[in-house]
Amino acid sequence: MTQPAHIRELARRCSANLEVALMWNPRSGRVWLSIFDPATEEQISLPVPSERALDAFQHPYAYVGA
Repeated sequence: MTQPAHIRELARRCSANLEVALMWNPRSGRVWLSIFDPATEEQISLPVPSERALDAFQHPYAYVGA
């Protein structure tokens, strides 16, 4: 599935067990993490406060239950 043209991927990182992307919609100001687990093929989107975006990107597990 492709993202609309106005959606921006600000950062992406891959580890042995997760792919994490920091996403931004400049029209709405919405910021979220897109987290994909290749082992289970599970993908979640997680809204994060814009002022905490980099922290959420670096520590996504801290924001999953928030």
